[in-house]
Amino acid sequence: MNKKTTLLATLIAVGVAGGLYFGVSKSQASATPEQEAKQAVKQYVDGLKTGNVDKIMQYSKDVRFKNDAERKQLYSNLTNEQDVLKAEVVSVKLVDDSHATFELHAKLKSAGIQDVTLPVVKEDGTWKVVIEDIDLKKNAE
Repeated sequence: MNKKTTLLATLIAVGVAGGLYFGVSKSQASATPEQEAKQAVKQYVDGLKTGNVDKIMQYSKDVRFKNDAERKQLYSNLTNEQDVLKAEVVSVKLVDDSHATFELHAKLKSAGIQDVTLPVVKEDGTWKVVIEDIDLKKNAE
């Protein structure tokens, strides 16, 4: 190839790469708070379903524990016991730009069918499901 062709090919490649980068950046930046909260909830529930402790921890804030080591131990025990048989998001409702709630329908080995509403907060730019003391009652399946 001659110098002109090489230069033209390089410019085209840089232009395409730049266009892809800015297109992806713009689409991520334009996500609404509701979409971001829904995505975090989806990732959290996916972690519950698959037993992915790291994902559960990444997308949750569990106020019942003083440190992440205790929290990780409990989550590991629950996933090893395969307590979550089914989990699905019923709804996610935005309260304001940094607070939301979501309804979870779950089937647990230890507590049967559960319908719970959990808060979701945005802290340091990241949405997380807030886990507090939840009063689970053994329900009939």
